[in-house]
Amino acid sequence: MRKLMLTAALIALASPAFAADCTLTLHGKTHISGPCRFEQFEKSGSFTVAKGDWFAYVYVNGKSATGNWNDDDGHPSRHADADLGDLTRHGACWSNSNATVCAR
Repeated sequence: MRKLMLTAALIALASPAFAADCTLTLHGKTHISGPCRFEQFEKSGSFTVAKGDWFAYVYVNGKSATGNWNDDDGHPSRHADADLGDLTRHGACWSNSNATVCAR
């Protein structure tokens, strides 16, 4: 998994970043809201969103996705090691009962 995240991070660094309207909410607490850095790093639609100290990756696999973000016990980390779980698409958002990641 770490190799996949490192590969995704390297691809994301090589890709142009775009501004988007983003949301990252976990357990009812919003960590990203509004304009953010958005990068798509695979043809599948996988992407990352980032703003301030927080960032998240969504790895799209057809109609489902998984995600990770950089939480370290409530504090931002340099690595997206915290699992967001399995995510389902709802328009511009990928979510489950605990997490929502959106990029519009």
